[in-house]
Amino acid sequence: MKYFLGVIAIIILFNIYDSHQEKKAEKLKKTITCMDFLKTDSPICLDSPFNFVRKKSEKEAIKEINVLKKDIDNLNIKLNNFYNFKSINENEYQIKSWSEFDKIEFLVNDIKESEVYNKKIVAIGKLSGCMTAETFTNEKNYYFCTDSINRDDEYRKTIFIKNISNLPDLKKILDKFSELGLRSDKLFVANVDFYDLQVYGKVKKIDFMSYEMEVHSVKFFQRLVSDNQILNLLENKIFWNEWNNLRDFQKSRSL
Repeated sequence: MKYFLGVIAIIILFNIYDSHQEKKAEKLKKTITCMDFLKTDSPICLDSPFNFVRKKSEKEAIKEINVLKKDIDNLNIKLNNFYNFKSINENEYQIKSWSEFDKIEFLVNDIKESEVYNKKIVAIGKLSGCMTAETFTNEKNYYFCTDSINRDDEYRKTIFIKNISNLPDLKKILDKFSELGLRSDKLFVANVDFYDLQVYGKVKKIDFMSYEMEVHSVKFFQRLVSDNQILNLLENKIFWNEWNNLRDFQKSRSL
C-alpha cells in the first residue's frame, strides 16, 4: 500500500513539475515576442500578445480608414475600365448558377470534353468566403468564390482561374484586392462582400472542393457598404498581417 501511494505521489509531483515548466516556457515565449518583436513591455502584451495585436490593429485602422476609402475609389475606376477593354459578345454566354454544377460534382471529375459544361457561360462570383489547401498554402493565388454557401461548413467553393497567365490585367487587379484586404487570402477571410462579380468563360473541371474555369472577362459591381464595415475589414487585415509576421518570428526563434 505504501508503495502504491508512493507511486501516486511521484506521478502527482511529476505532473506539477511538468505544468510548471510549461507555464515557464509560455511566459518566456510571450516575453521574447513582446520585447524583441512587438518592442513593448506592456502588461497587456505580456499577458496575451494576441489581445495586444488586436487592440493595436483597432487603433491603426481608425487612422488609416480614409486612406483605404480613397484607394477603393481609385480601384473602382480601374475596375470599370477593365471590362470596357475586353471585347466579348455577351450574347454568346449562357447564364448559369453554380448550384447546377453542384448537382453533378459526384458524377464527373474532369468535364473538359462535356458538350454542356464546356460552353461559354456567365455566372456570379464573390471575392471572399472560400478556402482550400491550395489557397491556404499559397500554392494557388488566383481564384474567386461561388456566390452560394455550403450548408455543411458555411464556406463557398473556390473557382481557380485556369488561364491566369494569359490575363495580366486581371492578375494585377486580384493582387490589388489582396493588398487592400478586399478578398480572402491565407488565414485572412474578408467578412464583407465589397463586390459582386459577373464572370464570363468556360468551366473546365469540377472537384469536390473547387472548380476550374477558363476566364474570358469579368464585370465588377461595387456593393453598398458602411464605414463600420470598412473599418472592421481594415482591422482584420492589419491584425492578420501583423499576426502572420509574429508567427514567423516565433518560428524563427523556435518558440
